[in-house]
Amino acid sequence: MYPDVSRPGGHWGAAGLCALLLLLSLLTACGELPRPFQPAAKAVDLKQLNHEASIVVEPPEGAPASAAFGMELSKALQMRGLRATTNANGGANRLSGTAELVPLDDGLEVVFLQLSLADGDGQEIARVEEQAALPQGGWTSGDSEAFTQLTERTAESLAEQLGLGDTQNADTTRGHVIVMPVVGPDGEVDETLTGALKAQLRRRSIALAGVPGPRDVTVEGAVSLDPLEPGWQQVALVWRVVGAADGEELGTVDQGNRIPEGTLDDGWGASSSLVAAGAAAGISQILQELEVDYFK
Repeated sequence: MYPDVSRPGGHWGAAGLCALLLLLSLLTACGELPRPFQPAAKAVDLKQLNHEASIVVEPPEGAPASAAFGMELSKALQMRGLRATTNANGGANRLSGTAELVPLDDGLEVVFLQLSLADGDGQEIARVEEQAALPQGGWTSGDSEAFTQLTERTAESLAEQLGLGDTQNADTTRGHVIVMPVVGPDGEVDETLTGALKAQLRRRSIALAGVPGPRDVTVEGAVSLDPLEPGWQQVALVWRVVGAADGEELGTVDQGNRIPEGTLDDGWGASSSLVAAGAAAGISQILQELEVDYFK
């Protein structure tokens, strides 16, 4: 699934771009990104390792939660552009730690959570300490609504430490990119893919903002899913780079692939960052051709 990049007055084929989009049919079969489609290894800061390998969310020791906690935390991390999974063999980075439950007298219990994110060599990348009051039994029973606040705070803390926190408001001294919510096949916002694209653009040192200024551009993403022959679907993603001030289309990035039917029934999951990496490569090329500097 190679990205095609086009601008008004010209077109660049996929041959000139780095193919980073995960082949979803292979993902279904083996769960891993084919190595030839990954960029060559480079020396990077430890805080950037989360973009190169999945984060495996391990059950906290001491007061083990149900599997629902790990799943909810993984989803919260994915929405912030991190490749997170509960699959024990899903990556080199490990998020592990302890949980302590303290019952209260009013039908509540407090969970104290201490988590550490470490790379494949065991070196700590980030550390999180959070606590929350839950209904008694909510932690062990897997009541996801009970610990939603805890998973959100934990994910946000990790994202901030890894340089993936909320974008800042734009200023008028340079160009910025505003990532609009990605629209999924059902017409609803795909928050996971939106967060993943922001993360991948940051990796390329592209300046992001939340409020458009006169020099800024917006990126609008849309996903479509159409039936093919029995058992197969065609997924297509279109990313439009548009001038924020005048609405002029400055370029588009197209991605598409034939995938087994039902592959995306549960969303993009951990593959969202790989899909976004292909899109970011094309968007970066478009920005480089513009007169305004959008890079930090």
